[in-house]
Amino acid sequence: MERHIKASEFLYHEGDFPRHFYVVAEGIIKILKHSLSGKDFIIAFSGPGEVLGNLALFLGQPRTTSAQALTAARVLTIKNNDFLAFLRRRPELSYEILRHILVIVSGRFTSAISRLTASTGERADQRLADVLFALSLKYGPALSFTREQIAQMAGTTTETAMRFVSRLERMHIVGAPRRKIIILDQMKLRRLIDKLQVISR
Repeated sequence: MERHIKASEFLYHEGDFPRHFYVVAEGIIKILKHSLSGKDFIIAFSGPGEVLGNLALFLGQPRTTSAQALTAARVLTIKNNDFLAFLRRRPELSYEILRHILVIVSGRFTSAISRLTASTGERADQRLADVLFALSLKYGPALSFTREQIAQMAGTTTETAMRFVSRLERMHIVGAPRRKIIILDQMKLRRLIDKLQVISR
């Protein structure tokens, strides 16, 4: 079954009990963790071909994150019972599917821990540059992310992200039309990251 969701619409919320297996067909979904302070921490972005929130399905526990559409999206949904019945009929596929899910979950966890650790020991501009570079590797040079979302990923303020993006514009590393960031020179951004790492030591 297909589900079409609008930008900013939630696919599921933290605490929901999982009832479906999800695969992103089109669009980008952001994975959020709600903090006690009421702020959202963006853990990752998921695009076409990626699965969503499915570890909770296998554990039989409430979801530990929320999923919200960054852009209009189309998501394939399979009811839990149907999906688990399929795996029982095709045990040769179970290992590969579980392995794929665990690789995604492990990558998101490692990335989130790295950003949380970095937030205490690195400069904000270095974290912002790292986030922009990582997103460009995954989604290409045209990034449909707001300054606020980039700031959340880097663990800094929206104002700091805006100043940093403006600085990159002056350096001709990025172009920044409304609600987008275009990486004009990925290698120059990589060299800036190396330079910032040296400065922060």
